[in-house]
Amino acid sequence: ESYSGLDIGRATEGAARMLLADVHITRKNWQDALTQLREVEAMGYSLLPNYADIFDPDNKNNAESIFEIQFDGAIDGEASNFIYRYAPFNSGTDIIPFGDLSFSSSGENIPTADLIRAYEPGDLRKDASIAWYVKEGNAQYTDVALGDSIPFVKKFWHPFDQPGRAHENFPVYRYAETLLMLAETLNELGQTGDAHQYINQVRVRADLDPLQGLSQDQMRDAIARERRVELAFENKRWPDLIRTGKAVEVMNAHGVEMRSRSPRLGAAYNVTENKLLLPIPEREMRLNPHFEQNPGW
Repeated sequence: ESYSGLDIGRATEGAARMLLADVHITRKNWQDALTQLREVEAMGYSLLPNYADIFDPDNKNNAESIFEIQFDGAIDGEASNFIYRYAPFNSGTDIIPFGDLSFSSSGENIPTADLIRAYEPGDLRKDASIAWYVKEGNAQYTDVALGDSIPFVKKFWHPFDQPGRAHENFPVYRYAETLLMLAETLNELGQTGDAHQYINQVRVRADLDPLQGLSQDQMRDAIARERRVELAFENKRWPDLIRTGKAVEVMNAHGVEMRSRSPRLGAAYNVTENKLLLPIPEREMRLNPHFEQNPGW
């Protein structure tokens, strides 16, 4: 199913099946997930040759897009403004010509040093996803540290004409994720050999060598790493950490690194199991005596 005209961007069967597959993977219903992903695979989606083109606002709802949130910079109230959130706080008008960015919402999503290190040498997705802001008189460096030269999210940085009214859509599901979900599902079903072809389609587009002969555990780690860089800044990392049981381990390790850079952070990034779930609101607990509060709250 597809739409045309003013209906372009509405959820299709492909989007519904991807959402259902996502639920099955989260619940570890691997065979059910495979059934849905095979249906999506047969629907005619394809990878774009150039990774950066996926996010170009002149190329919305492209052959790789399964579902993306629609924004339109020409319509008041329907524009996107991601770069206002991602641009460095101290960048003034250097990145966005419309007004100073010295307000609280800028710089809210700065790439971490650990993510930057996760890209393999030669990975074309790195330069398409991350740019560096270097203030005049300061040298660019290749790590995250306190100072005037910092990385920022480049995926959603494109020219626009009016203050606060950018034109980028936001991707929810892309065919690249279908391929990585197929690789993960097949691997968990014990078909690791077949999983290689799906992860390798994503890697080859990024100009990386295909993987060969991985064990199930090695493939599991490779898929997690591939999802992290392929889907960076697309709101996938935290759900991946939760569903794979890695959130506490990864976030606490991140906290150690961040505190080593800035002791002022104190106890920040100290993640415990109870913090993986929000507390049930007290009002709801009073209204329904059968509710049990989440552990630790």
